[in-house]
Amino acid sequence: MSYSGERIPAACGTEATNQFKNRAPLTRAAPQGPQLWRQSERTMVRLPFIPLNSRMNLFLDIAMKAKSYTMKIQAISPRPERHQGLRTDSMGSFEQIQRVLGRHRPRTGKPGDHAAVAMILRERRDGLSVLLIQRSVNEKDYWSGQIGLPGGRTESADNGPMNTAQRETREELGLDLSVARYLGRLNDIAPSGLNIVVSCFVYALRDEPVLHPAPQEVAEAFWFPLRDMDDPAGHARIRFLFKGRMRSFPAVSIPGPRQRQLWGITYDLLHQLKKAMTPNRLL
Repeated sequence: MSYSGERIPAACGTEATNQFKNRAPLTRAAPQGPQLWRQSERTMVRLPFIPLNSRMNLFLDIAMKAKSYTMKIQAISPRPERHQGLRTDSMGSFEQIQRVLGRHRPRTGKPGDHAAVAMILRERRDGLSVLLIQRSVNEKDYWSGQIGLPGGRTESADNGPMNTAQRETREELGLDLSVARYLGRLNDIAPSGLNIVVSCFVYALRDEPVLHPAPQEVAEAFWFPLRDMDDPAGHARIRFLFKGRMRSFPAVSIPGPRQRQLWGITYDLLHQLKKAMTPNRLL
């Protein structure tokens, strides 16, 4: 016969336990089966009894199962990190940018003196990169010798700023953007102090293009990894005197043997693109 909820003095030993087990059954209903003693703070409470050998086997079985479960967990590949920025594959990157720019209504400048540039992207070994040019030295060109995007001023024969960007890219680099994937348009930029509005159109290339830079306009064409925009080691400032006032602009140093900086309109346009590459951000 078994007992449930019976209390005996906490200081009892084996003899008291045996005497208690030989007591007559209680009048109230009691669960059937062997019992196990467990000591609480002030009393001994009767719980289901499990023989020592069975207890050892049970504990070993639980330990082995826990070890096996732990080994299974360790064998599972770690969960990939969730990045807040751009997807790592090029097609996913382009789709993300195209989706954001497709929903975006670009702010356009007032009619007047206009220019347009093409931001050409491609996935390369060092990540998503943008095609930049260094302009040839020309005293008549305001942007002479600077780093920028292919493009130029709108001409009367152009059918809008997008046509301007495509024409200028073809003239400067021999690159036909009709074979490129169009992703969208960024906000126009009206540089302070300059009577001009610059539009930017974003394209993606799948394959490495064959470029033919026009020497009278382009000194060099090269790919710039967008991740270098986030490298603090490359951050710099450009200072110069403009209309009698000292101006300062953020810049990014271009890696290489020569000291070159990316700044101004191109810098601002690339930051617009980075917003498009970041989820839940507005341009």
